[in-house]
Amino acid sequence: MMISRLNSIETECYIIDEYCLDNGMMSVHVITYGASLTGIYIPSGIADNKINVLLSSQDLRSYVKNPWYAGASLGPTTGRIKDGIINFGKNKWQVMQNEGQHNIHGGFSSLSYTNTAVGNMSVSDDWVEIVFTTMLNHRQDGFPGNRVINICYRLTKENRLLIRFNACSDQDTYLNLSNHAYFNLSGDFTTSVHNHYLTVYAKEYVANTTEHIPDSRQSVKGTPFDFREHHSFVDRIQQASDNVQIQVARGYNHAFILGQKLWIMRKALVLEEPVSQRKLIMYTDAPAVVVYTGGFLGDDGEKQTSFNTKRNCAVAIEPQDVPTYTGRVLNSVDIVRTGELYQRNIQYEFSF
Repeated sequence: MMISRLNSIETECYIIDEYCLDNGMMSVHVITYGASLTGIYIPSGIADNKINVLLSSQDLRSYVKNPWYAGASLGPTTGRIKDGIINFGKNKWQVMQNEGQHNIHGGFSSLSYTNTAVGNMSVSDDWVEIVFTTMLNHRQDGFPGNRVINICYRLTKENRLLIRFNACSDQDTYLNLSNHAYFNLSGDFTTSVHNHYLTVYAKEYVANTTEHIPDSRQSVKGTPFDFREHHSFVDRIQQASDNVQIQVARGYNHAFILGQKLWIMRKALVLEEPVSQRKLIMYTDAPAVVVYTGGFLGDDGEKQTSFNTKRNCAVAIEPQDVPTYTGRVLNSVDIVRTGELYQRNIQYEFSF
């Protein structure tokens, strides 16, 4: 088990450091900017060669704009909020409208676009970890409270990557933290991820509007959103070519409601690549997970940067709160009270 600093680059405004966590079998690369994942390298099956199964860029400067949020930590919120308005009881919070009239992933000055500091690095016989820390100021992007956020990446000897978010605020606020990792378990991002098989332990999903705004909870039964048994994306999409939800999202960009007790880690999702037989199992204490099959990756020439994306080249997996769909009002469970500890845990277990 070891940790090392790989790179340090200076941009116009920041010094960005990249670190490597290595357990002898696989390695994970992370950077201070956005507390972002920049690589997950696993054995390719050929000698000592490793392949990267995470959508990433070799140019760390690409993460300063990072239009796809590739590998970035998400916060103070994850997903889209209609009109940038958060309803809490009789109160309304107006937050940054950074995607047309709506909010996406927190705003222009969100956690994804913050250069964090290294808080701690630790190595044991069983794991290696690094902790990034930062503060989001009161009213930054419209959200209340000075919020201290810690993001821990821990790689274990069993090839598990744990991402742990801890946060607290000096005012009542809303936090919905996550990570926006995109995967292609083949390691070849010139190919479509639609051949991958998915299992999601969810009985409901959230349907979206044509603007990709969460709209209503629906049963997965009898729909192309039923992944309670494993199916390939391509089979589900081909069988539902006339489904409006699939058409608008160019595949999937939907929240699946896991429907179990909050704050308890449980198996939520399995992703498999049939040719290499590589597998990713995700555990989380989040009540929902968004699965986005990259239907809009590579669309905008200005967004190409050096990620070299193409449509459907990767699938994003985003554990999070149940989205604020139309008519949903936040309740006391959703709000982080002054001085209260907020936690969110995500674990990826790799087999190869």
